[in-house]
Amino acid sequence: MPTLTVDLETIACNIALAPPVDGLALSPDARAAIDTAPKHTEDIDVRRVTCTPEIARGMIGYFNAAAARLQTRGELDRSTACAQAAEGIRRALAALGGRV
Repeated sequence: MPTLTVDLETIACNIALAPPVDGLALSPDARAAIDTAPKHTEDIDVRRVTCTPEIARGMIGYFNAAAARLQTRGELDRSTACAQAAEGIRRALAALGGRV
């Protein structure tokens, strides 16, 4: 099965690994992919996440929903990080030729 790799900002990773946002939670496989992802470099605050297209699609849904809920709570920086994570995953999936 093919895999894709995407760089996610640490803030988005921290949100995903924290207790659920208003009941939203990642799948165990998505959590594991983010949790075990290495940091890209010491100077850049991102994690390089590798996962299957199926897990990636789940992450897109999670980050989109988390962005919307965080925005309604006025947490704009965290909302933006989640929206950017979803878009980065969507682009990586599209580049792989997978359905988004």
